[in-house]
Amino acid sequence: MTYRKKATALLLALVSAFAMADDETREMREIKMADDAVFWALVASVSEEGRVACSQNALACSGDRGELGLALLGGKKSPESLKAFTSMLRYRLDAGLSEDFTCYALGKGRSMSRELIGIKPSELRADCEQKFKKAEAASPSLLRGVDVNSICSTEARIRETSGALADGAKHAKRCAPGDF
Repeated sequence: MTYRKKATALLLALVSAFAMADDETREMREIKMADDAVFWALVASVSEEGRVACSQNALACSGDRGELGLALLGGKKSPESLKAFTSMLRYRLDAGLSEDFTCYALGKGRSMSRELIGIKPSELRADCEQKFKKAEAASPSLLRGVDVNSICSTEARIRETSGALADGAKHAKRCAPGDF
């Protein structure tokens, strides 16, 4: 292949890549990044490999990634980010992440209440299971010995949490400033 043909092929590949990247907005990339941060923080906290890595090197501990992911979604106000934030209910959030999620949700007020009322627990659970299976296929060693139920919330828990949060948001409950 001549230099000119190689340059043309490279240029076409780059243009194609940039054209495809434009299909996904910055907001959608941020939402995906935040969701992945929460998911992988949960995986790292329950997987043997994650716990060993964390005990050997503090930089491998990833709880802060989950908190940052929630903070990113919790601070956004677009309809897409509100839907993505609400979908965090599909994960089995631990104590710290659960508390952060609750405070962000209550802070969003009535808009959050409306979003919570419309969720479908069975779809959220199925979405989480699908993400887990994809991650397991892509990184089997990271998820070895990890049960899907340690990452994904049950339908009953999603229903219970969404109802309690919707009621709290509707009645303008908030977290104390010192707690959050």
